[in-house]
Amino acid sequence: MTDAESEIYRANHSGGEAVEVTDEGEILVTEGIADRFTLNEGRTETVRVLEA
Repeated sequence: MTDAESEIYRANHSGGEAVEVTDEGEILVTEGIADRFTLNEGRTETVRVLEA
């Protein structure tokens, strides 16, 4: 997330543009979203995972 060379960093700083990520990156984001929903007591956030 703080490593400027990582795909997660690129996605976080893409300005809303689509960013291609590896399967591992997709898993990290998907699991992070699941954790965030739990931590935010079910409040939703806008997240879009686009298929290539």
